[in-house]
Amino acid sequence: WVRTLTNAMWVALIVSIALLLMAISLQVWIDMSAAPTHIIEDVVTILLIEVAFSLPLRLYQSIMRADVDYTALGWHEITRILLRVIGIPLLLWLDMGLIGIVIYSSIVNSMFFALALLHIKHKYGRYFINLKMINKNISMELMNFGKYALVSQVAEFFKYRVDSLLVGL
Repeated sequence: WVRTLTNAMWVALIVSIALLLMAISLQVWIDMSAAPTHIIEDVVTILLIEVAFSLPLRLYQSIMRADVDYTALGWHEITRILLRVIGIPLLLWLDMGLIGIVIYSSIVNSMFFALALLHIKHKYGRYFINLKMINKNISMELMNFGKYALVSQVAEFFKYRVDSLLVGL
């Protein structure tokens, strides 16, 4: 299953690179535009970057779920909620602006997924990734098998980040 996880991580990294390229393209387009404000485009760019960083890390939550480590997942979620509940009002009080809040929320969400990676490394002493096991055929099979899952994962990220899009609006 290390080979499967390695190739799944490889596929997730390819999707992440595509999302980062979309974010860069959006920002280049914004810079060439003559409109006075681009807050919605900036928020979408921030979300694309967040999803790009979080998508590969989310695989480690899958390991935790397979290991039935729901207590740790719950503590990670509680940490994310507390950071958002405490941080967002503090940012409002400090008058950091709406983009500041979106950036903070994206960092907290990315950290939430990084906690799974750190947990797996601490629990097992390894990441379960072996770059020598990357195989084009297995990666293509995973991509074909999981292409709809990848689309739904990206859509799920945006679904839960509707608050940031509303902030942008």
